[in-house]
Amino acid sequence: MASAGGQRAENRGSGPAVPGWRLKLLGSVELCGPRGRIPLEGRIAAALAYVAWSAPTPKAQLAGLLWPDTVPSQERNNLRQLLRRLRLACGEPLLQSVGQQDALVLDEAVECDLLRLREAARRGHSEEVLGLQGSLLAGLDFDELPEFTRWLDGARLAAEGWFRKLIGLELRRREDVGDLLGAIGVAETWLSLEPESEPIARTLMRLHHVAGSRHAALHVYEQLKARLAEELAVAPTEETAGLARRIARSLQQDRSAAAIASATPLQLRRPWLRVGREDAWQQLQDGWARGRVLCLAGAPGVGKSRLALDFAAAQGEFLLVTGHPADAPVAYATLTRALRQLLRVAPAGALPTWVRAELSQLLPELSPPRRARRRSEHALQVRLHGALGHALSLLAPHATSFVADDLHDWDAHSLAFLGAWIASLQTASPQSPEGPAREGSALRLLCCTEWQGGASSRWPAAEPDVAHLLAHAQRVELAPLSRVQVLALVDSLSLPHAARELGEAVWRFAGGNPFLVLEALRDWVRRAAGSADPAGVAVGSESVAATARSRVARLHPHALPAALAAAVAAEHLSEHLAEHGEGEDGRITAALVAELLQLPELEMAAALEALQRMGVVGAAPPQPFGVCGALRVALASAPATAQLLRARCAPALARRRGLAAASAAGRGARTTWDDAPDLQVLLP
Repeated sequence: MASAGGQRAENRGSGPAVPGWRLKLLGSVELCGPRGRIPLEGRIAAALAYVAWSAPTPKAQLAGLLWPDTVPSQERNNLRQLLRRLRLACGEPLLQSVGQQDALVLDEAVECDLLRLREAARRGHSEEVLGLQGSLLAGLDFDELPEFTRWLDGARLAAEGWFRKLIGLELRRREDVGDLLGAIGVAETWLSLEPESEPIARTLMRLHHVAGSRHAALHVYEQLKARLAEELAVAPTEETAGLARRIARSLQQDRSAAAIASATPLQLRRPWLRVGREDAWQQLQDGWARGRVLCLAGAPGVGKSRLALDFAAAQGEFLLVTGHPADAPVAYATLTRALRQLLRVAPAGALPTWVRAELSQLLPELSPPRRARRRSEHALQVRLHGALGHALSLLAPHATSFVADDLHDWDAHSLAFLGAWIASLQTASPQSPEGPAREGSALRLLCCTEWQGGASSRWPAAEPDVAHLLAHAQRVELAPLSRVQVLALVDSLSLPHAARELGEAVWRFAGGNPFLVLEALRDWVRRAAGSADPAGVAVGSESVAATARSRVARLHPHALPAALAAAVAAEHLSEHLAEHGEGEDGRITAALVAELLQLPELEMAAALEALQRMGVVGAAPPQPFGVCGALRVALASAPATAQLLRARCAPALARRRGLAAASAAGRGARTTWDDAPDLQVLLP
């Protein structure tokens, strides 16, 4: 009878609960509703958590967990009393009986943070994760309930795993949409929950660094270092310490750059670079008027990007997408950045549902997760290319041109789309000289690339279709500046009189490469500013030579060794000319460089051709025998290589001149590559 009466009491008022109840099980335990905050003692909180987790929960199972040392009849009675106290406190039965009254579930009207966390993790919805932090039943102790404690330990681990998953997703989501401050807030919250976690600390340091708060990034590192020493008696790993060192170096470089910028005249920070580019500008204008795809090509530093941006700005608004060397291994890395830039000026809401769904492969925030349909790889690519093309069409009302810079650094998948898009533009707007492009191709494409074709190219072998399309575009080649053009460029900058007199020296040191010309001028102005005799400050320094060396290394696998060999050959030719007068053959040939480096002559021919396109070695030499001074200074940074090449150069030139006596002078100096470890590094 007692059991039946208890059953009736338990079922009393078993209708739906009054809406508005909120059960908080993560962090501090709370139950709030129409009657305000209801205090929860340990076993009631345990019962609510267990039923919420594993509903429907058999009553006998729950009673056995909560009263493990009690006989079954007493267990059932204790459970009835617990449910009665909860119902009287709330006025409604929040734990409902189901399944012939033998199991319990949490009423649907009760909002539970634990269930929200589990569902959010299942769906991958991270937007509310910051409101779902905290350990399950934190602060409550259940040592007298061993079975329940074992369950609670497992449930806590699972909930922590869900939280880590969601906060990681939220961090990436905020980074992807460009919300750096929001991402920093999420990372700070995460680190406060796991203060000894180095991966989280590194993420926060990186975000502060990207946001420009390098002091904050280093402060995070110092705090982590102190916590690890105090709590675990260990130091941060080399990965974390290395990141801190790199950030500290960048902070020092920023300070140096600020000091340098304050000493650099405004006209040298972003100079007008139309000097020597009048023909190229006219070609761009002609191609633009005819609706052609425009392609600026040339070696590093000849001014492709600057000319493209100046021309695009003269036509109106434009979208700039630049390739990075790190893009290559990541599919659609370049276009993903382009989409993010596009969505800053064109609303994503204007995209059709199918376009948003396809683009969510690149930008997950555009569309909720959906079940993937089985399609062939070709069908997937066609759909994605169609969505990308549709998205770019939204740019037309906001911009006149799309500038694709550094195509040689784009990833292959982005290049494949670009090739298809160029083809569609050419189909929509036939290339004809009669007049402007037809309506529908209002958005023009302007490309910049170092690709020149031939064996020395780094890119076209991977994308022959795109190379073919660009070959049929309005191609504008940028050559190095001539001596007269370099002198005119220096004169056009309106520098102080002492600097204007340096035109010849700048030409001899930097050759016809505009980038190196400007770097040499900036370097001279900075050094002359601290000198009592500016006229006595020489043009050129090791820092500018190092810049030239790094640029040369990008040209061709053997360009840097070939440049150093050419510099050594020029030294010997100059000495012989001074000693013997006229009659010396002053050409630095591929055969001579190949003999010095003991490499195939065909490879050396390609390397020398690339150096000529860059303007540091050429037929119109800035110095005798066509080698600019920057390469001669760069040679000093590889002393072992210089020594080896000089030892080989005299016999090689002697053989070329047919002078046996000079050959004897180099006899006995047997040399191997082991004598030049720095050149072994230079050679691939």
